[in-house]
Amino acid sequence: MLRRTAAATTLALVLSFAAAAAAEPGAAGPQQVTIPGDAGWKLAAFVAVPAAKAEGKRPAVILTHMLNQKKEDWLPLVPRLTAAGFVVVAYDLRGHGGSVDAAGKAGDWQQFKAADWEAAERDVLKVRDWLLAEKKELVDADRLALAGASIGANLSLRALATDGKLRGALLLSAGLDYKGVRTEAPAGKLAAGQKLALAATKEDFRGECARAVEALAKAAGDKAFLRKVYDGAEHGTRMFGKVAGVEDELVKALEKIAEPAKAPEGKDVKDALDRVL
Repeated sequence: MLRRTAAATTLALVLSFAAAAAAEPGAAGPQQVTIPGDAGWKLAAFVAVPAAKAEGKRPAVILTHMLNQKKEDWLPLVPRLTAAGFVVVAYDLRGHGGSVDAAGKAGDWQQFKAADWEAAERDVLKVRDWLLAEKKELVDADRLALAGASIGANLSLRALATDGKLRGALLLSAGLDYKGVRTEAPAGKLAAGQKLALAATKEDFRGECARAVEALAKAAGDKAFLRKVYDGAEHGTRMFGKVAGVEDELVKALEKIAEPAKAPEGKDVKDALDRVL
């Protein structure tokens, strides 16, 4: 299949974002960037930041798309996220979209083996590293969330389980096993304070995604604060524009994930006394 030129991709991204922003004002336009991935991969990505200036650093979210899809699938959600104060990064998975390997080749996800999907998991953390280095003046490192759809959800959950500083993840249509990327064990290994939001539709994959919501919520215990199963059969980001109210509910879930951490009991009083004394 022919790949679009870089210019055509840029135009499509800008036009798509402009259409989404018209429905939800307050978002700044996207900036196209290239992010270093694992083993020399160059990940095509875009960054969107809140339009309104405010004091202090912002929460951020990294968006990971579905199999055989692209970063632009998240565009309906992006203006809502920037309006809510998030710095947003969406990227093309290795073997997808505009991402290329160290030799400049696109690669083909259909030929991926277990090692390739393990590298894709590490790419999530490479995007995190880039974000915290390149946007450090904007991003609060203690309020960083992940969001993924389908296999992107699985990759996000596995990345979350390896980094206890990440605040949590929103998972759309996660599975227990996509292409060997398993999730149940990582869901049971989340760090204290991490949060998980799970969403799927009832009939997606003949109910498999809805059952995965329950299984992952059970494995995560009280860290899973949202377990939402909507009517319908839409998968992942295909819920956008099809499931009533889903975009606003997902933004609220990410706001909860990235909310400022509460001070330990008694710390506020001690800090106040320290300032006085």
